[in-house]
Amino acid sequence: MELLWQSKDNLIKVLESMNADDKIQVYHIPDQAKTKSIFLSDGLSTLMMTLCQKHGMSQKQGYEAALVEYLSKYGFQDKVSELLKAREST
Repeated sequence: MELLWQSKDNLIKVLESMNADDKIQVYHIPDQAKTKSIFLSDGLSTLMMTLCQKHGMSQKQGYEAALVEYLSKYGFQDKVSELLKAREST
């Protein structure tokens, strides 16, 4: 018990990081929604539906989060930031 008490700060950080890693950021994208039809493999579609159900989010929110993170990772961070800031100013 003494070891746990001495390590409590580190344990709290570990527990907090576990919760943060499990939480998916939901982005509120401004502007009107448009319909986009895409073809996905059945397996990928099922994975996305499962992920969205697990995290209590709509499929629209799941796909938007995935696209925002993908675009940010591959060179469009500035444009994504501008898009998200446009919502804050409205």
